[in-house]
Amino acid sequence: MILSNLPMMNNNRDVVAAKSTGVLVKKSDVLEDALRRTAIIHQSHSLKAFLSACFLEVKLDDFNDQGWQKCHELIAHDELATEVLFSPSIESQCFHPQRIDGILKRGLFPASYIAMKSWLAHSSIEEIFSFYEKQAIEGNEYLLHTVSILLSFKRLWPSLDAQQLPYAIERFTEFVTSTYYHNNHIEYPQNTCSLIQEISVENAILKAVSQPGFWGHNLICLSWLLDAEDLVSAEFREGVLAFIIEQSNWVFPDADDVLNQAIFETLVANTDRAAFHQAINHLIYGSTRNIHQITLAAALVSMWDRVDSLEIKANLYKICCYFSSEAY
Repeated sequence: MILSNLPMMNNNRDVVAAKSTGVLVKKSDVLEDALRRTAIIHQSHSLKAFLSACFLEVKLDDFNDQGWQKCHELIAHDELATEVLFSPSIESQCFHPQRIDGILKRGLFPASYIAMKSWLAHSSIEEIFSFYEKQAIEGNEYLLHTVSILLSFKRLWPSLDAQQLPYAIERFTEFVTSTYYHNNHIEYPQNTCSLIQEISVENAILKAVSQPGFWGHNLICLSWLLDAEDLVSAEFREGVLAFIIEQSNWVFPDADDVLNQAIFETLVANTDRAAFHQAINHLIYGSTRNIHQITLAAALVSMWDRVDSLEIKANLYKICCYFSSEAY
């Protein structure tokens, strides 16, 4: 998911106009749009979706302008657009560290935008990422957006130019205030009968394949973690692996959080790479229901290339077909 610098369009209206006139949007258009998208439920997935599409562009021979158009449509389906860069219109102040922490912790807006800019004025973005990585492994949070979206910002940040960074700072501010400081805390009871004591990549893969979670979030988080091993500490890695294994054992009251075994067992397994890529294409293009069509597709492709086990590949194929189904 390494990116080159990408040119910016003039404004978000250009992206909307391109779609309305039937002109396919380009990769740079999607990044421009994603930087201006905010969350409606939980946290914004726009930048994670963009990076997932970057990954698929490399991995799938037929992921072209049509793929970027689909990524744009899925982002627009689930995220709220804004043409405004907020911080320039807010009274400029330079907050000291204690005030910064208090403002971000309480999610005070619009002051949080200025607080994050003040923090960046005397700390590096690497130090700020490290601060939130420590928070991310303090406790196991439902869907693990604390991990995957944080890693998407960390992966994307070095490739952003001076025009893009102000938008990224505002999106990052919205993400951390809604996600950390024990906000958005949801936890479920553990099925202690099926606990795995050993914390390892192999066990995490086995558990995530057997219980992928809501729209495959266990697989999504695991793929982001494994693809970002060059970006994180051993402590962070081990903590997140433990969380994925735990979440695969959680007892959920909502049927959408677990595989419908009756449906899943009717699906025919396949370990052929061409058939798998065909199924991935159907997951991406077959409907416009959820932004995770693109993020899960990238996770499944990443995991398929990582594992040798035909049994695991067969399950990845079935998981792809399951989430492609309108029955889900």
